[in-house]
Order: sequence, then structure tokens, then C-alpha cells
Amino acid sequence: MLTENYSNFDNDKNQAILFGGTGNKPRNTDVNVGLIYGDYFYMEEISRLKGKKDIYWYSGEWKIKMLQ
Repeated sequence: MLTENYSNFDNDKNQAILFGGTGNKPRNTDVNVGLIYGDYFYMEEISRLKGKKDIYWYSGEWKIKMLQ
């Protein structure tokens, strides 16, 4: 659903993967835009769903140690 409704794969004008993010709603700035951290977490979750243990900036071992 996220990919179907909020992806920018068909839009060459935007560099973000996802659109519809909000940076600062109280000030009404950066509303309904692509956000780099939204793209990061989107890609991280796709990697997890595909079974990757080591994702981008941390390894599975580091995560396990941090959770103990």
C-alpha cells in the first residue's frame, strides 16, 4: 500500500522515493513532500522484509548487543 500510494517511481521531477511526508506540521512547512529519512526507513524495512540481517549503518550483532 505504501509503495502503491506514496512512491515517486513514476515522477522524474522528484528525487525522493516516497512523497507525502511532513517535516513541520505546526508551522505548515515541508508538508506533503519527500523526506530523506522517510526514504531511509522505507528502504530499511524493505531490506528487513527480504531477510537481510545487516542493514546499512548497523549490523545484526550490534543491534542485539544494544537490545540486551
